[in-house]
Amino acid sequence: MQFEDIDCRIILCVPETALLALNALDIYRQASSEKKFKLKPPKVLCLGDFEGIDDNLLNLLDRVDPNNAPEPADVDVKKDTCNIFWSSGTTGA
Repeated sequence: MQFEDIDCRIILCVPETALLALNALDIYRQASSEKKFKLKPPKVLCLGDFEGIDDNLLNLLDRVDPNNAPEPADVDVKKDTCNIFWSSGTTGA
């Protein structure tokens, strides 16, 4: 399962693809309960409002206080993967 393979923690979607993200999460939860995957399911964040997704990332960003930002994280770019963006592969994009 791809979520497990890449240690997925967040699924970021737009309202137009939110239903696909929720369906993928349901499939993962079902497979997780059967195979006892070690990771908890990823959190779904949407760039806009969508019923069934509580966290609208744009609303969350509006509440961020730029004067109360944490220090930059120390990342080893050769070992740590921060983001992976890819399509489902069906469009070739």
